Amino acid sequence: PAYIMDQATSKSNLGEYKEHVALNFDSYRTGLEYAKQHGLAVRGHTLVWHSQTPEWFFYEDYDVSGKRADRDLMLKRMENYIKEVISWTETNYPGVIYAWDVANEAVAEYFGAGTAPMRQDDSPWYQTIGADFVQKAFAYARKYAKQCGREDLKLFYNDYNEYFPAKREGIISLLKPIKEDGNIDGLGMQSHIDTQRPLEGDSGYMTAVRRFRDELGLEIHVTELDVGIAEGDTQIIQGAYYQEFMEALLKE
Repeated sequence: PAYIMDQATSKSNLGEYKEHVALNFDSYRTGLEYAKQHGLAVRGHTLVWHSQTPEWFFYEDYDVSGKRADRDLMLKRMENYIKEVISWTETNYPGVIYAWDVANEAVAEYFGAGTAPMRQDDSPWYQTIGADFVQKAFAYARKYAKQCGREDLKLFYNDYNEYFPAKREGIISLLKPIKEDGNIDGLGMQSHIDTQRPLEGDSGYMTAVRRFRDELGLEIHVTELDVGIAEGDTQIIQGAYYQEFMEALLKE
């Protein structure tokens, strides 16, 4: 969002842009044009994220020295933003984007007992809208994907450390009502792991894959994958782990 939201234009005409942040898509064009010319499918990443969304966007007049925007205003801004991004991409590059990560990293880092809560302290989305901002974002994304004739546009939630038991359960809890509403298709696993990450057991990677797939009925995408070398291990162990990981993933 930080690359397309235009603060100067938004502030210059609040009558027009108060509920509808001004956008400039120039930074999108090069990548989408390349994809269109070469027949590449693009993943849209990401519509709603606490990081790399400008702080000023969450203020009443797009000015951090002023008042924070309230829930109603931020819901309107969120809806209009999602509508315009999906509409612009489908109008200018129809069919190039096959999936959107609608929301990213909304569940907190949590290592206590029970289910991980939502990220709150560093999430202006949570602070201005409340706990249902993810559910709202998916509803808007589905609505405007359909309006653009893209019933096939896949909508994903994406997160990291998604295999830790508490966070895994927090993600499941967050996504269940969105799945019940028919507004989500899949889950993206960022997969920043090392050679000591178990594949099975309560904190196993494949355990998480099965829980997300079977309990939520979601398509699983490995959106990123890096396997670091744990202390005391070697590149040979790293290579063997990669093979074991990929074989287990393909089996699933």
